[in-house]
Amino acid sequence: MRPAWAGECTIRVVPPRSRYPLEALRGERGRDQRARTLDMASAVAAAKDADAAAARAQATASAARTRATAATEAARGAMTGGRAGAIAIADRHAALMRRAAVIARDAQARADAGARLAAEQVAAARGELGSARGRAEVVERHRDRWEDDARRARERAGDE
Repeated sequence: MRPAWAGECTIRVVPPRSRYPLEALRGERGRDQRARTLDMASAVAAAKDADAAAARAQATASAARTRATAATEAARGAMTGGRAGAIAIADRHAALMRRAAVIARDAQARADAGARLAAEQVAAARGELGSARGRAEVVERHRDRWEDDARRARERAGDE
């Protein structure tokens, strides 16, 4: 009994003249270019998220500053003819709002730093993508020249 794989092979042998000698390098450069494209896309997505987070943090910080200013003005207003208990409550509330404003300002600074870092990563990914495209283009141009040379050689051989 013959094994199943012992049948006739239907894969055509590629003649040596049509094999590009740098095909492995060409494939590797193409894969590298696709990987850098994905890196660029993920860096852009992260930058968009960081920008949105920075915008939210800025809105939060602005609202906290507004609340702190209003609470401070209310505490100053309570000091003119108000009871001691009301003044103490208003002063404590103003202190809490100022603390919340400081925390929101720090969160905004961190979000802005994150957005700047994300923008730097986009720039780095853009540079890597450009380099990868350039390396792939070099191999593609070499392959095109090699194919043209091979075609011309076949035409010359056919003319003889």
